[in-house]
Amino acid sequence: MQMITSFIVARIVGPDVLGILAYGLAFVSMFKFITDMGTGTAYIKLYTSGYDKKKCLGTYVRIRVALMVVFTVVVFFSYFGKRGYNFNFHTFSTQDYVVVIYLLINIMGLLYTTFTATWIARTEQAKTDIPQMAQTLLYQIFRLVLALLGFKAIAIATSSLAAMIFVAPLYFYLGRDLKIGSFDKTIALKMIKISLPVILIIVFQTFFYSTDKVLLKHFSSIKEVGYYSVAFTFASFIKAIEASAGLLFFPFFSKAITNNNFDLINNSIHMFEKFTFAFILPLVLVISIMADKIILLTYGKGFLPSADILRVILPTFFVSLAILPYGNILAGKGFFYIGAFFWGTSFLFFGVFAYLFVGQGMVTQKGQGMAFSLLLGTIVLAGFYFYYYKKKLPELKILPAKKGLAFSIAFSILMYFPYQYWVKNAGIAVNMFYIVVFFGLYLSTGYILKIVSKTEYALIANIINFKKMKNYITNEVSNKKDNS
Repeated sequence: MQMITSFIVARIVGPDVLGILAYGLAFVSMFKFITDMGTGTAYIKLYTSGYDKKKCLGTYVRIRVALMVVFTVVVFFSYFGKRGYNFNFHTFSTQDYVVVIYLLINIMGLLYTTFTATWIARTEQAKTDIPQMAQTLLYQIFRLVLALLGFKAIAIATSSLAAMIFVAPLYFYLGRDLKIGSFDKTIALKMIKISLPVILIIVFQTFFYSTDKVLLKHFSSIKEVGYYSVAFTFASFIKAIEASAGLLFFPFFSKAITNNNFDLINNSIHMFEKFTFAFILPLVLVISIMADKIILLTYGKGFLPSADILRVILPTFFVSLAILPYGNILAGKGFFYIGAFFWGTSFLFFGVFAYLFVGQGMVTQKGQGMAFSLLLGTIVLAGFYFYYYKKKLPELKILPAKKGLAFSIAFSILMYFPYQYWVKNAGIAVNMFYIVVFFGLYLSTGYILKIVSKTEYALIANIINFKKMKNYITNEVSNKKDNS
């Protein structure tokens, strides 16, 4: 539903309004690292390490409130500081109001992290997901209705804030068993000590995925940000997969590395890569090949400049997904400073590429130039991981499923030519038939070459086991899990 709503809203409001929304969100998100500073990771670790849970929660809440105040001041003065004594609400532009609304959204979101961090520590995934799904659903309904009624950027941004307010009772109901204790100085110091190495990684990760839209507006226009944000939003399904997989992989690798069980780690990476290369990569590649038709079908003719951007953003996000286990292994071993160096250096490369491609106009379409900058920065990060592990952890197998990767890329290159010469300008029926042929040939050839096996199909069947999912959610919501 979220994707369909995005298509409809984008067609109604156009790239300029989307650009205003994307820039406002990106500007506020640039400073979002201040709201966490690694304390979420530290809180989860202490909560699960035998410390008094009430005091852990009480200490965490108070630290987050203090960080929230700092975050608010920094965002406010970073955006409005240049106006000095000329600051006046009556002279606010649409962009100004949108930035303030997203600031309020982030402040309110901090309240909910108190609940979600605790549920993650308890491995109560359903409690984390249910309110977020409800909030997303309400937001889609609100923004669709407002767009249909003719409202623009300010109203659509406000609809996100309204959705957050409406789900507040659900958060408090699901978190009714949480008890906030007193502030504990010892726990606070331990929390700070644990969070220090994580802070730099959070800072560079935030900059890596937030400054692109801000820089694009600086070097180009708000409309170009709109085209860019459409491609970014369409490709975000890969980021959703990465976020879910990250929650599962980090604790798993941490335990396996502690036990020096590299056989288990290598087997797990192999399974992860076989799955992503067999099912996610071909989807990424076929969308990249047919990006022009897909953008035309979903967002309309007015967003065709987004097609070339989408072709670059999709592989960028896939590379980020593919190197996820290697980043989690680094975190699992506690090498946060090395990870921060890798992210920081990759961000510097991204900045240089952005200046050359976008600032100096080396790429005709500035949105595509920014996408190329993000792709190259991500490839640099992958290079750091692979080089480090080859030198420092020879027991770890790098890209154990590289055969599947090579097959997917080679197959897609071969399938690109019939699309370009025969399918591209044909009707919708021919294009649909091409997609069926693409996946049919891919899966059958992959099965014959033993690239795609029954194991990957079994994994999909296990993921979509609705009966198991229903039982799990029912037990969590009714508090039948042991939270002691």
